[in-house]
Amino acid sequence: MRKLKPATIKDVALAAGVSVGSVSNVINGSRSVKAGTVKRVKAAMEKLGYRPSAAAQSMRTRSTRAVGFVVNDISNPIYASIAKEAERLLNEQGYHLILVDSDNRPGQEVEIFNTLNSGRVDALVATLSDEQDPNIIRALKNVDVPVVLLDREVDFPLDSICIDYAKGLEKAVNYLTDLGHEDIALICGGENIRPGRECIKGYRAALKKKEISFQQARVKAGPLTADFGYQQAMELLSRPERPTALICGGNRIFAGALRAIKFLGLKMPDNLSVIAFDDTELTALSSPEITVIARDTKEIGAAVGQFIIRALEGEKDAGFQNVILSAELLVRESCANVKRK
Repeated sequence: MRKLKPATIKDVALAAGVSVGSVSNVINGSRSVKAGTVKRVKAAMEKLGYRPSAAAQSMRTRSTRAVGFVVNDISNPIYASIAKEAERLLNEQGYHLILVDSDNRPGQEVEIFNTLNSGRVDALVATLSDEQDPNIIRALKNVDVPVVLLDREVDFPLDSICIDYAKGLEKAVNYLTDLGHEDIALICGGENIRPGRECIKGYRAALKKKEISFQQARVKAGPLTADFGYQQAMELLSRPERPTALICGGNRIFAGALRAIKFLGLKMPDNLSVIAFDDTELTALSSPEITVIARDTKEIGAAVGQFIIRALEGEKDAGFQNVILSAELLVRESCANVKRK
């Protein structure tokens, strides 16, 4: 039995009753093609099982229809939620998202930027592992395609989508102080990334408004990892004079802190009130359910998709956009009135 040859662009043109040039224009997304023609060509492609060569398309149009999404920790479930919504919007415009993990390693991040910048993507979305690393900044400045930063800021113009962590922390501290807590610890990202700086800023501002003295020893800033969360929670909570409340400024940090809380045999909220970042399955399935500072991942993902589409399909030289989205406090069961000694 002879194997059928794969359909060619000529077969599609014949089936659709149009020229090869019209088929090529439809494949390459030309806006000059009439809607009826597009419909007939796509129907013929579907019927014949025709799949255009991505490499050939890229060479002809100098467009890959791909968008790189560089994350610093692929195990963070929030990135999956954001990517899913961004991908939905980008797919509608014929683009696809490529997720790449830098594993919080600046050197690897530089290599990723250099690789993706070699004609492999039309745009980049990035969460930098270190905003202050000179090699990362140099590589970022050399990127020739549009870039959208997610929750990061640099000292040169780029599109960015950020979360108002400072306000989120203020809401959390205010809630805890209303419950009578004054000894509140914070484990968060380092000051080399915006989320860490903003968390500390909001924490300090809220304590000042409540006229509670700031204790540097109660703030642990470092990598947004479960290991860091575990180590710092163990240090804070193993002491006889442990804090009465703990804020975890990252969902991976919370995962590590939760392990320490269980290891030490502490009960939430009886022995310790806890607030985490992000409304994840872990916070929802924990017992008790965890009060969280939540960011709307669908809203963030939609903003990512819209920013990329604007950069690739919108007006040229339209200027850069910077948006700050809100973080809301979702009160659940992990906090209680402080028990006076």
